[in-house]
This record gives sequence, structure tokens and C-alpha cells, in this order.
Amino acid sequence: MNSSPLISNILILAVWSTTATMLAVVCLAGLTGKHLLAPVQAISHIAFGERAYLTNRLNLTFAAVGFVLNVFAMVGWSVVAELTLQALKVTPSSPFGTFAIAFCISTLAYWVDFKVVPKRFTPGFEHVLSRRALYLVYWILAISIGMGSLGRAV
Repeated sequence: MNSSPLISNILILAVWSTTATMLAVVCLAGLTGKHLLAPVQAISHIAFGERAYLTNRLNLTFAAVGFVLNVFAMVGWSVVAELTLQALKVTPSSPFGTFAIAFCISTLAYWVDFKVVPKRFTPGFEHVLSRRALYLVYWILAISIGMGSLGRAV
């Protein structure tokens, strides 16, 4: 397996998923009257504890750490998605297969985030956003992985 397309594909998926999830949580925060970066800052509870998700004002440290942690998470799920797509030989010319895998990966991400990892390692934005909003974020994650997968090199 040539590593160049692998890395390129993972980066494509990571850019799509990071951009989409960050925009989603910011917009959802705005719709609920919270500080726009509150859910991004909440992700940094992994490093700073509950102060991160209890802060409803701008804190650049929380926001920067939250963003970086989300990038790492999205790279991780992008690796899982790309390896799954390659193992199942799903190509960009198969949108149904691509999006089916993307929704499975997003469902797995939700399950891991809320059923497997300790509370300290949950995404954090569940403390700021409603349960309905959480489902929407993971739905958007699935769509972004699917869209990114359509641009993969095979």
C-alpha cells in the first residue's frame, strides 16, 4: 500500500470533519444564546476540568486547546474511516457505500465518546449543547466524512 494516498486521504477527511464539526458546534451555540466558542472551549475539559465547560465567555486558552483536541479526534476518526474504506475497497465512485461507512464511523464515534471513554475524555460540548444538538453534530460528522471520502485518491 502506497502511504502517500493514505496520508492525503486522511488529511482530506480530517479537514472536512474538523471544519464541519467546529462550524456545527459554533452555530448551535449561537442558536441557543451561548457564547459561540463555549462548545469549543468545553472540549478542553479534558485538560482543564469542568472550568472549561462552565465558562460562557471567551477564554483563548480553553478555545485553542479545545480546537487542537478536536483536530486530534477528527484525525483519529479520519484514520479509522480511511482504513475502513480501503479494507472494504469502497471507492469515491460509490457514494452509497461511502456514506454508509461514514454514518457507521460517526455512530461508532458517538458510542465511543459517550459509552466507552471515561467522563474526563468525552467531547465536553455535551455540557453546553442539548442532546438534540449532539445528535446533529454527529450527523454532520457523518456527512463531512462522506463528502471528504468522495474526494479521496484511490
